[in-house]
Amino acid sequence: MTTADTLWDALLPAALLGTERHTLQLPPDAPQVLHGLPTTDPEARLLATAATAAMMRRSGHIPPEDTHLLPDPAPEETLPVCTPRSARRLNTLLGQTLGQGRPPSLSLLIEWMHIIRQRGKRVPYSVLPALLDLTYRQRSDVDFVRLVSEVMGERGGWLAQTNMRFEYLLHPQQPLENDSSTIQADRDAREAPILEQLQEESGAALNEAVQQLRDITYTWSDTLTTLFTERMVTLIDQAPPSIFTALHWYDVLFAAQIPPHRLEEVLARLKNMPEEKLSYLKRLIDKIEFRRDMLLELANE
Repeated sequence: MTTADTLWDALLPAALLGTERHTLQLPPDAPQVLHGLPTTDPEARLLATAATAAMMRRSGHIPPEDTHLLPDPAPEETLPVCTPRSARRLNTLLGQTLGQGRPPSLSLLIEWMHIIRQRGKRVPYSVLPALLDLTYRQRSDVDFVRLVSEVMGERGGWLAQTNMRFEYLLHPQQPLENDSSTIQADRDAREAPILEQLQEESGAALNEAVQQLRDITYTWSDTLTTLFTERMVTLIDQAPPSIFTALHWYDVLFAAQIPPHRLEEVLARLKNMPEEKLSYLKRLIDKIEFRRDMLLELANE
């Protein structure tokens, strides 16, 4: 047992019971400076002894040796990084997305990554921790995991390899061969009743359609996107302002699904609405403008 240990054992009874009930008895091998402390102030003597013992234990401590081998450095990147402007937009999307359960920004984030992949680029290193955390939340979404694996670059794969929590990113599930026709048939079957509801004039049918659309995680068909856009624009054009108080979840869905070539047209129609409607439409207009600006930035990648 070291001097620090015997000193610590000696002061524990006085510290637990109090100096009035137990007098501190220093061991013979205690530092001389402690033997010279006045006994008229037992509390100060106890604290000085504790401080000395703690300092002796720390100064003599030898840290354990880590025998684990360091991982190999991350390999060189094969893809160029996206532009700083697009990276800032990605940071905004990730910030909005991570703060919510089924985030409305997720569809915009997916659209952003699809375009970056088509341009043959990757995300910057600074967003990898947030992106990997989001992917862990969405790990049951095979398409999302595969998309992230294609834009995270070599550094993203290296991080996934060094953290077993993200192991699924190293071997993302691939679609089965010759399975595209089956996938398309499933999507057509899912969209058919929604298309019927969108063609009806009743608000109840539209509400039911939107409820189902919110649960679709894949990219909508052109037919569905076009019909939904027309139905929403018509609703906004014809409905009284009071209806927009109930559209707090329509806006994020609508803004994310307008065909890119129609964004300016839809914006112009919304901005030309009567003044009494514009105050209700401001959030929707802001979201559409955000997406338009995002697509313009990505066009320069």
